[in-house]
Amino acid sequence: MRPNRKPPLTVAQTLSWADSHRARTGEWPGAQSGHVLDNRNEKWVNVNQALRLGLSGRSPLGRAAPGPHRGWPNENRGPIIGTRGEVWQNVNQALREGGRGLPGGDTLAALLARRLGVRNLANVPPGTRPGE
Repeated sequence: MRPNRKPPLTVAQTLSWADSHRARTGEWPGAQSGHVLDNRNEKWVNVNQALRLGLSGRSPLGRAAPGPHRGWPNENRGPIIGTRGEVWQNVNQALREGGRGLPGGDTLAALLARRLGVRNLANVPPGTRPGE
């Protein structure tokens, strides 16, 4: 008998759950946030693990979407799961220098901050980061 497998995660579903969690609690979810508020059959620890490991049959996202541990992609993240050889460094370079239909003058971190409200450490005031 084969164990029941959960359906694959999608970018839209994961972002929707995370946005809903933040709207209801005032905080982004983490691996220790318990059950997903919009899906009581799912736990953030499981979503986190699937996103971190890109589990075959569970998550086509790999590092292409945020893990509840706030693991948004950055230029050093490596391969983008679900693509043919694409890496985050190339995406960041195209954003920075232009090309591939992008005008340039941007970064992955700035784009995520602007569009999704992700904290951009390059723009955090001094003294607000751990260790400063």
